[in-house]
Amino acid sequence: MKRRTHPAIYICGLDKREVPDEAPTDGSPACPNIASHTPCPRGYNEWHAWAARMYRTHTQSRCPGCGLYKIWEPRR
Repeated sequence: MKRRTHPAIYICGLDKREVPDEAPTDGSPACPNIASHTPCPRGYNEWHAWAARMYRTHTQSRCPGCGLYKIWEPRR
């Protein structure tokens, strides 16, 4: 019997490059450009609703400090 393979979907994985929004307590460096990060909700469902709304009205760009896509600018 042939086994089906399904594509992997990662919903709640840890990004090893993720930089916290607030300064860490262990002394490790936070993003130097953290003031330009767009704040987002922490909850799973709230974040997905927010991201869908932002996708329609904003464009996303990479932060020059940490390299993550955390800067959203309104579309013209």
